[in-house]
Amino acid sequence: MSQENARDRSAEALSLLTEGASADRPLDELTAAQRDAATHDDARLVILGAAGTGKTRAVQARFRWLVAEGCAPERIGLLVPTEARAAALRARIETRLPRGYDELYILSPAQLAGLVLRAAGAGADPFDAVLTAGDRLAMLVERIDELSLRHHDFGGRPNTLLGGFVRRIDRLKAELVTAEAYLAWAQA
Repeated sequence: MSQENARDRSAEALSLLTEGASADRPLDELTAAQRDAATHDDARLVILGAAGTGKTRAVQARFRWLVAEGCAPERIGLLVPTEARAAALRARIETRLPRGYDELYILSPAQLAGLVLRAAGAGADPFDAVLTAGDRLAMLVERIDELSLRHHDFGGRPNTLLGGFVRRIDRLKAELVTAEAYLAWAQA
């Protein structure tokens, strides 16, 4: 009987400790450094680290902590390296938001640039429009006959080759590699 009572008491204590741990308390299961980042007092914060160091977990916890402190979700901006990471992080954060919001600003640098340009009035002139990677690919495919591709074998699938060009250009731009620097590298 006493073993059974002890088991019941420990199960009750465990449920008190773990009840709502991940859903209601965004700082649980964080390292000390992640907790410091999540509860940072300044309005702006940059989180840097190698792959697998818990940056995403810290960013999520910070977002949830700011919302719990009374900040409206649409007043928080997150900048991540790629559109795919932005979409993944947005999906993870949306599922845990306790209330509604107008719009989440979880953006890649290109998406942020487009948002700033549109807010500044760009887009009224068709030449000011910000094009997506798909738009740029479609434009290249449309003008494939004008491109010098005689040194490239695309096996009858120009979208694959041109899509690779667009991805490489986007990556170089994200890493701030200039055309001159890339040319120097290619000639070396």
